[in-house]
Amino acid sequence: MRPTPPARAAGIAILDGVHLNLQDDEGFRLSCIQGAELGFDGKTLIHPGQVEPANEQFAPSAEAVEDAEIAAELAVELDDQDLADQVSRILDQARNPGI
Repeated sequence: MRPTPPARAAGIAILDGVHLNLQDDEGFRLSCIQGAELGFDGKTLIHPGQVEPANEQFAPSAEAVEDAEIAAELAVELDDQDLADQVSRILDQARNPGI
């Protein structure tokens, strides 16, 4: 079982572990991609040089934000709290990348 569904249900952000090899930029980038694909909200970082590449992978795309804004309107119309919670997380990530 992936750890993200229970954390998501509890409203807890879950972070992927540290990538220790600071000279391995490509490995770090791939680690971020894998973490995002597994559903993690972000990555634990140990160097300022890791911030931008991590944000590139974990921040929602412009298309995802646009879709979330539309879905947020639908959630209100449908009175769907689960949908509202999901899109709220995406919009919060877009407004506050890296947090």
